[in-house]
Amino acid sequence: MTMVGVFLILDVIWFYAFWELSLVPMLYIIGAWGGEKRMYAAVKFFLYTFAGSVLMLVGILYMGFLYYEATGIWSFALPDWYLLQVPFRAQLWLFGAFFLGFAIKVPMFPFHTWLPYAHGQAPTIGSVILAAVLLKMGSYGFVRFSLPLFPDATVYFLIPVAIICIIMVIYAAMIAYAQEDMKQVIAYSSISHMGIVILGTFAMNAEGITGSIFLMLSHGIVSGALFMLVGVIYDRRHTKMIRDFGGLAQVMPNFATVYGIMLMASVGLPLTVGFVGEFLSLVGFYRISWILTLLAGTGIILGAVYMLVLYKKSFFGQVVHEENRSLKDLNAKELSALIPLVLLVAILGIYPKPLLSTIDMSVQKMLVLMDQKAIEPATKELIMKANSIGGTH
Repeated sequence: MTMVGVFLILDVIWFYAFWELSLVPMLYIIGAWGGEKRMYAAVKFFLYTFAGSVLMLVGILYMGFLYYEATGIWSFALPDWYLLQVPFRAQLWLFGAFFLGFAIKVPMFPFHTWLPYAHGQAPTIGSVILAAVLLKMGSYGFVRFSLPLFPDATVYFLIPVAIICIIMVIYAAMIAYAQEDMKQVIAYSSISHMGIVILGTFAMNAEGITGSIFLMLSHGIVSGALFMLVGVIYDRRHTKMIRDFGGLAQVMPNFATVYGIMLMASVGLPLTVGFVGEFLSLVGFYRISWILTLLAGTGIILGAVYMLVLYKKSFFGQVVHEENRSLKDLNAKELSALIPLVLLVAILGIYPKPLLSTIDMSVQKMLVLMDQKAIEPATKELIMKANSIGGTH
């Protein structure tokens, strides 16, 4: 309920209340039902995310004060704030205040260190909620607050943010390759993919922002399913270490098939849901800088490498551990949870237009608002240049 409130509420004070309250159930899920280091992971998760939110609260209160100065009325309604033109200097520090809260939640480099611990120690349901919903609160915040409220500051910090995103994409992908824990591979993969999401968000054009929002949704589906699949194999073997498997495709063919489909969607294979968002995000940012886009694109190659290596070690070859020979394949209950996600991966990968069109309409309105609120000529010029070809079709 608290997470749903974050995405639905238009009163910023209530948004902040739901933002903070969403920490409580996740803290309890990790701390009560997590692994051996669950308390360390839970406390680290709480302290990181709460610390970033404190500065964001200061920014929220100052925005309310700016609106009061301009109109003589106190208001924390987001539509009212959209009508307020914030001075450039105020935009810079307000962007930083909101950025810290959102960046930790995503999480962006170098604030990402809480996520591997949280995923590693959380039970399956905790990892699914973290990957599918909680991380998207941060990327949603950039789209809902940072871009429309502070367009000039967004352009001012665009290249530094893009560099951070590229570090996320490449650095997290390389760490994922080095992991021996199946769950940790997916955790670092999430960080890498979220780098593409934020890069598309800061593309300042319809393709990039629409692609980033679509990628938020697709990443939630795919990463959530991958964590569910890891939970399935952990329930049977009580281990997540890659070295403890091998030849699983022989004893669990249905499990291997579903895992393979989700893995292909994770690496952005065409005709899967993962391809659409990544492609649009990178195409959108290409108009800003082809060099940075090329660097970010290497993350897709690295993602294919570590995911395919994981699949090869776990599912192909001979069954070398006797414990694996008697493993049961997916049962009816597990299939009923996973098959709808497989269908979404295929349907939205083949025909994403209905969802893209809906997202694009809102993005176009936001870009018009950003252009109207922009103070600096460079901001207007960049928005115009980035959108010179038009929206998503």
